Amino acid sequence: MDQPIVAEYYQLGEFFFRPSGQLGQQSDYCRLSGHYRFDYYAFYRLLSLKGQIIRFLPTKIRKSADKVLSDVNTQLANYVRGQITVAIIVALMFILLFKIIGLRYAVTLGVTAGFLNLIPYLGSFLAMLPALVLGLVAGPEMFVKVVIVFIVEQTIEGRFVSPLVLGSQLNIHPITILFVLITSGSMFGIWGVFLGIPVYASAKVVISALFEWYKEVSGLYEKDEVEEIQSEE
Repeated sequence: MDQPIVAEYYQLGEFFFRPSGQLGQQSDYCRLSGHYRFDYYAFYRLLSLKGQIIRFLPTKIRKSADKVLSDVNTQLANYVRGQITVAIIVALMFILLFKIIGLRYAVTLGVTAGFLNLIPYLGSFLAMLPALVLGLVAGPEMFVKVVIVFIVEQTIEGRFVSPLVLGSQLNIHPITILFVLITSGSMFGIWGVFLGIPVYASAKVVISALFEWYKEVSGLYEKDEVEEIQSEE
């Protein structure tokens, strides 16, 4: 039977971070974790800048700009909620799979993996290390089981969980989510994966608003035809 989660964290911390000349590595890890926590904090703080931006815009376009910024604000908030939802699902999957294979500290490792999942690429690697070490200590068979667990989890998360959850939150097709992640990641690396989806979602809102404005001022789109097309969809 598992010990309380606080005691598990304490024991796991002693196992990995007992004094052995690794202070520099721990400091690097803390700086890295703090860096990404700051990124999420700064990213979320951007959601509250709408009022300050509106003040500097011409009066005639403030109403339209306010609507666009509100929609962008909503998309960014939905993205943050989607990422948190994915992290929770990942934590639950790891807890269940670690329980199935009988790995010690299943709850602690699962919860930690969920938090670290918020860090693109590097988070999965950091979450894998303690589980692999514990699996290796338990024996070759357990080590192989842990590797299989990570392969299964990464496959489910990358192909199903992230596209479906983020697509549902942002009203974007899951295939589009996959395409944006692959393209932005190949072009810009970690930052591309981290910012690709929110940038795409924000750009979609702005482009849609510009297209609506163009339809009104161009006179090329008859109102009845537009309504007929929308009703058919």
